[in-house]
Amino acid sequence: MSNATRCRPRTLAGLATLVLAFTGACGSTDDDIEPVVTDGCGEAELSSTWEGIQRVILAGYQCSNATCHGGASAPAGGLDLRPEAAYASLVNVPANAPLPGETGVTLRLYPGEQELSSFYKKIEAATLGVSLPAEFGAPMPPPPTSPVSKEHLEALRLWIRAGAPETGIVQGTERRLGCDLPDDFDANKLPPLAPPPAGEGLQFYSSGWRVPAGSENEVCYATYYDLTTEAGEIPAWAEAPCRPEAGGPEETCLAINENLLHQDPQSHHSIIYSVRAVVEPDDASWGQWTCLGGDLAGAPCDPTMRGVSASQSGADCGPRSACTSPPRDSVACWDYLPSIAMSPELLTPVGGAQEPVSGGPLHEGVYDTLPRRGYIFWNSHGFNLTRKDTTIEHYLNLRFARPESRKFMFQGFGDSRFIFAMDVPPFESREYCAGFTLPRYSRVTDISSHMHQRGVQWRTWEPPQDPECSPDNGCLPNDDPPDYTSTIYSDPVRKEYKTPLALDEEDDASRTFKYCAVFDNGLRDPATVKRCEDGRPCNLVGGYTTDDEMLFFIGHYYIDEP
Repeated sequence: MSNATRCRPRTLAGLATLVLAFTGACGSTDDDIEPVVTDGCGEAELSSTWEGIQRVILAGYQCSNATCHGGASAPAGGLDLRPEAAYASLVNVPANAPLPGETGVTLRLYPGEQELSSFYKKIEAATLGVSLPAEFGAPMPPPPTSPVSKEHLEALRLWIRAGAPETGIVQGTERRLGCDLPDDFDANKLPPLAPPPAGEGLQFYSSGWRVPAGSENEVCYATYYDLTTEAGEIPAWAEAPCRPEAGGPEETCLAINENLLHQDPQSHHSIIYSVRAVVEPDDASWGQWTCLGGDLAGAPCDPTMRGVSASQSGADCGPRSACTSPPRDSVACWDYLPSIAMSPELLTPVGGAQEPVSGGPLHEGVYDTLPRRGYIFWNSHGFNLTRKDTTIEHYLNLRFARPESRKFMFQGFGDSRFIFAMDVPPFESREYCAGFTLPRYSRVTDISSHMHQRGVQWRTWEPPQDPECSPDNGCLPNDDPPDYTSTIYSDPVRKEYKTPLALDEEDDASRTFKYCAVFDNGLRDPATVKRCEDGRPCNLVGGYTTDDEMLFFIGHYYIDEP
């Protein structure tokens, strides 16, 4: 095993050490403790997941009693978990203790990301039986109260991942809480993300594109920006030579060392590109720019007329809306027009994820660049498993990198050579393996995986591995335990390396990962077999929808050449 941090659900880059706390812990004695409620919600009729969490976890495990976080005058740590106060005291409230040695946002409860929620991390520590550093307090609840069960902890995690809604039902929580909740599940939404402070960064907003009830689609569209005249908003120290895709060192870009993405949980994945403006917004190949979402939805707009309402043919479309090019069905924006704007040599990925909250500060010394004028292309593969229409919105925050912090250019990788390699007959399960070699002097900061719904297990082994391993030669998985495992296609694990994994050797094997994925076409559960249009069971092959499959190894790195 290398110097990697533990495998865990994906989280903000650079924020791997999550031992968060409230000041103080609840004092308890045997006389204070009542029996823990473990049989769910009982006969109570509840209307929301939040109500179930209050009853089963906050009340059931004595978190909200008068000697802990239920005292009206002085609740422990200033956290008031009485029913009328709990939500406002938890959600989006800064934690009492910051992350040790890290930057970024630390909240008591961070909608969309349990790994940045101090409330969750302290409960998780008790459930898993792990200790926290003394300065960050004790796990919750304290003895002799029983730790929260793993099923109840998972319900709390699912609720947080869904945006921690105060109302509505989060699918999957009703079974784990043991509550008789309505089955009219709500589409998951995250609250809007606050932009960086003026002069410290930028926010780009996608607006919300519609995903009807019970549907799946993947779209692409663009928003335009021009930062060449924003002298009062962009500090001079943020300027830097561009990377080749953005025009090369003779052009001036903005240096970025943090990218934080919030997206609604219905997004199976998103890919966000910046593209310098080689085609003007008024080029006919774009089609008509219109307001996407909001009160002016569908109104024509001119993306160059910032500060003017779209009702007067300007760019401003009002709250929760943006002036966009026409959204079109498109896989990864590969076939979006105008084609010249999407030429591979012009694309600079600036964001993208498979989970609601991703990104954050880059590793020390690592930075990226953004053209001062161009387009943000938004690609998202969305699926809505509920009976209610919804939208998917993206908020992308970028923070500027100071000159002294710029040493290494941020790089991403994705091995698409065997992305559609699978061919699994009905009622069978097969595993496919491949090797992937990174350049010499790479410093790997994270790895992850991408499969669809019949991808039941992904495993990755760190170098050294066989560079020639591929599905074409029948390469097999290793016998030794993997360094990475993920089993939930819609919420894949991201493994971060707090100390980047150094790949300095000359031979390829020393810089090669092996990854393997198991695709099950109805062997475990015949009801899940893939069916052809006529209803017959058919082979599981590669494709773009979640009813087909993908084998895609992804991650990030930088080069530190001596």
